[in-house]
Amino acid sequence: MNANDTPPDSLVGSLIDRKYRIERCIGRGGMGAVYEATNVAIGKRIALKFLEVSDGAADRDAVVRFQREAEAASAVESGHIVQIFDSGTTEDDRPYLVMELLRGEDLRQRMKRVGKLPESDVIHITMQTLRALVRAHEAGIVHRDLKPDNLFLDSRDDDPLFVKVVDFGISKVTQTRATNNTLTRRGTVLGTAYYMAPEQAQAFPDIDGRADLYSLGAICFEALTGDAPHSGGSYEAILVKACTQDAPDVRTKAPETSEAFAKVIAKALARERADRYQDAREFLDALIDACPDLVRSGPVVLRSSRPEVAPGQTAVVTAGGTAVPTPRQDR
Repeated sequence: MNANDTPPDSLVGSLIDRKYRIERCIGRGGMGAVYEATNVAIGKRIALKFLEVSDGAADRDAVVRFQREAEAASAVESGHIVQIFDSGTTEDDRPYLVMELLRGEDLRQRMKRVGKLPESDVIHITMQTLRALVRAHEAGIVHRDLKPDNLFLDSRDDDPLFVKVVDFGISKVTQTRATNNTLTRRGTVLGTAYYMAPEQAQAFPDIDGRADLYSLGAICFEALTGDAPHSGGSYEAILVKACTQDAPDVRTKAPETSEAFAKVIAKALARERADRYQDAREFLDALIDACPDLVRSGPVVLRSSRPEVAPGQTAVVTAGGTAVPTPRQDR
């Protein structure tokens, strides 16, 4: 079945697995759709993410990635990673995930809406993302596709920029966990060109967390300047630039950026892995030390050695990594 052949409201009102009543369609992507739903047993609002597939090899890979998303996100305990509560398959063989319901927009949508972000906002978003990466990498999981689309800004009363990392569909399980990396084939390039680390672009088999740190550095660069570090030309041309050219100083395009933050970004974007931060904790602590005046107070920006505050109840929206902004109902 093709996702585009299914009317977006065709499931509204139906009961999935006798547990989840679908209320409305809130997002749609090339491979499926996301619905707001209610767990009828406890009255909790959640999101149901459906994957629409046929019998082709590409769709079989899509199913594996869908399962990978559930397994990876569930393996990491972090308030800054979207929660997945359950998974299953409908009677007509459509895989689905049961996720927390988020309200807001992803970073890509925010940049399109407001343009370049203030340095303080970028630092705030970066620190929260690093907290998620600390937990993910310690659990032996590398995201491999960090980009603005996969950083969801959950709008909360106490923080309109509360980060939730989403879409672990092409994540890699490192050797510290049991490995069954069926998606990673020798010579296969996975990721998004603008944010891909050089070793990822060259399909190195030993990708580790430092690739995610490079991607986050590229996100910082774009959020501040409006442009990716390497852009222009074809997909292949962008990858060649990433592998052969150093990223420009962010201040050449955003001169108002503080020297301290620019240095942090430059280190994250180093072409050689050995020249980057070696783990997310080091990146996080370096950012706190470099920009103390721009670090916001509150539990999400405490030093990495301190415990993370447990996530509160949230509400949702992502379809195949694509977020759909929705207004809060309690305002």
